[in-house]
Amino acid sequence: MKAEPKKLRVRKNKKIEYCKCACGQLVELGTAYALGHNVVGGVVYCLCGCGSLVKERGHVYLAGHNGKWKTKSVEEINRRTETRKRNREFGKPIRESKICECGECGLMTNPGCRFINGHNGRGNKWPEIRKQKMSELFSGEGNPRYGHPCHPNTLAAAKAQRGENHPCFGKKHTKEQRLANSLRVKKAYADGRLVPNNRNEGIGGVFNGKKFDSTPELSFLLKMIKIMSRFVRADSNQDFRIDYKKVDSGTWHSYFPDYFDPDVNVLYEIKQNGYEDRVEMKKDVDNKKPYAVNHCEKYGWVYELVSSPKLSKKKVVFPMREKYEVQLDNKWECQYWNWIFENPLNF
Repeated sequence: MKAEPKKLRVRKNKKIEYCKCACGQLVELGTAYALGHNVVGGVVYCLCGCGSLVKERGHVYLAGHNGKWKTKSVEEINRRTETRKRNREFGKPIRESKICECGECGLMTNPGCRFINGHNGRGNKWPEIRKQKMSELFSGEGNPRYGHPCHPNTLAAAKAQRGENHPCFGKKHTKEQRLANSLRVKKAYADGRLVPNNRNEGIGGVFNGKKFDSTPELSFLLKMIKIMSRFVRADSNQDFRIDYKKVDSGTWHSYFPDYFDPDVNVLYEIKQNGYEDRVEMKKDVDNKKPYAVNHCEKYGWVYELVSSPKLSKKKVVFPMREKYEVQLDNKWECQYWNWIFENPLNF
């Protein structure tokens, strides 16, 4: 036997309808929910009955929805009420919120939706075969810009700004501007917003929580593994920045050494074994060394230049990555997976 809905005392001339949560209680028209019934699983729905989520803490209406029913005509209100009753009688499922299916944000969607707005394309990547087909389709004559050269006026304007006619011809940055630009770039590297493009011998990654930018630095960390936990990356603090003057050009530059040990106040600069035999590298090191020594003496530190062996990428670094002993930067991570696919027995 079906239970009768509870009676609700309402003021005169007030319309009533059933609670939207399908509990069977009667509520005043314009409220849509009985007291506390608009909260489902910790999610608050707008009390006007629109089905939207209320994200503001302590609110029960969306902005502007608390007077929503006052602007509707009586016929419109009656029509919506009858539609809701009819849907409830025929067992039409109530739309509910659920976790966004993008699998990344973990947020709740609006009722009846699978994704939060704009999240339905997350994680979708074209396969390599489709990329190749699209490349072939839009190459050569298939390109929509094929056979449509630049307008003559555009070419003439570009040619007119060459050489001495260029607005920046003959202009140079002042010393203050160069220093400000250098500090801004160094800070971006220290914050991680910029990542240096390592050369082939400069494999970058993380070993036991310490960043390295070359295999000689990695071999140095392996050698000092017992005390490496107290090392600090020199490029993380502007106090470790060393200004030096190039002998050839006479211009001033700056650089950061590699690691600093605060327990013994030693500033390490790592170079690969045999750098003395490379003329340009030895010349650069000899140019920087006196400035580094003077900089360390000013702070009471000790400057130490360390020669460290270079490690093989395929014999040492990639096998370490295979055992999850190191984390590689994006460029070297891609090379690692290419090495795995070329040598499936290694996987």
